[in-house]
Amino acid sequence: MPPLTADLLRSFMPSRVLASDPLAKSTVLLGSLLGQPAILTLSRAALPAGLEGLGALVDSLADWQARGENGIYHWGGATPGGAPAAGGLEINLVWPATELHIRKVRSLDGLPCRN
Repeated sequence: MPPLTADLLRSFMPSRVLASDPLAKSTVLLGSLLGQPAILTLSRAALPAGLEGLGALVDSLADWQARGENGIYHWGGATPGGAPAAGGLEINLVWPATELHIRKVRSLDGLPCRN
């Protein structure tokens, strides 16, 4: 896997929202990164509603600062639109994600999880 950069992160292609919690200001997106399944969690900022708005937010991410990684797990922060006044986002990425990762996120959102 190549190192995670802002350019690579912006190439994330969301396909659906797996979970959303407006009170915690977090949203979990399922999508792909370099053709592989990925789960992207965005939190700590007011997030747009709907997949299109969230996709535009990911496209605008700048100033990626990796805080760590462990195998397929990556975490760090970025600024939407490159404007510090907009506030930073906390970002977690599971890439490549397996069906088991996806089921775990779905079960946390109250959706049924089949084994």
